Amino acid sequence: MGDFNEEQVSNNYFAEQTEDKWIIAAEKLEIFKDPIELVREDLVGKQFLTFEDAEFFIHQYSNMIGFSLRKGKVKRQFGGAIKYRQWVCSKEGHRELKWIKNLNRKREPRAITRVGCKFLFRVSLRKQDRKWYCKEFRPTHSHPLVIAGHRQFIRSNRIIPDGMLMDATCMKSAGIKTCQIYSYMAELVGGYGKLSFLPKDLYNRVAKNESVHLKNADAARAIGYFQHKADHDIMLLAHPQEGRDSCEGSRVFKEAQ
Repeated sequence: MGDFNEEQVSNNYFAEQTEDKWIIAAEKLEIFKDPIELVREDLVGKQFLTFEDAEFFIHQYSNMIGFSLRKGKVKRQFGGAIKYRQWVCSKEGHRELKWIKNLNRKREPRAITRVGCKFLFRVSLRKQDRKWYCKEFRPTHSHPLVIAGHRQFIRSNRIIPDGMLMDATCMKSAGIKTCQIYSYMAELVGGYGKLSFLPKDLYNRVAKNESVHLKNADAARAIGYFQHKADHDIMLLAHPQEGRDSCEGSRVFKEAQ
């Protein structure tokens, strides 16, 4: 009974948060229809003040409908700023045939997740007023949508806030287990159902941060060692240099005796 209540709290909390955010995003575009009823004509030509507004809108739309978003094609200006972006459903496209026909397998193939879904949302930056406009919207899906009670588990919804990730990294470096960190964070926000990510998401991010930290620490120790040798060994002909290749170490040569 306790697990059932926890699940109900999770569903209700996520639904309330999602609906509130959708109302905010839709009102900016003067949209007052149910999101499931939106068609191409309702969005094409709509203006967004910033790229972040467009991104926020489509994320809230996907939450309300029940599918996972994936970033699609992007075009950038000379300086790297985005001038065109499209989002697609995570089930867009198909798995490459070489992976389907591969008979030399050591593991069972993963389940098919891409089924050629045609959903598309595209925005473009207009030079005249530096505003973003919706250029294309295809709300069609070729697969069942996620029911309301499970939408908080969609991959694009499971985001670890930067503050929580920093806390988790510090706690992990102090020797606290990841499962204990997850329990502590759940207690802080008022229950597991109010966390926006699953335990495996936290495990993956913490492990990734640890590997980066270890790589940087090893490089720093190597550079420190060679720097010490360069300062005290008169036979050393080259000094270690820091730069874009410093993580690989610098070549050090010693005069033949």
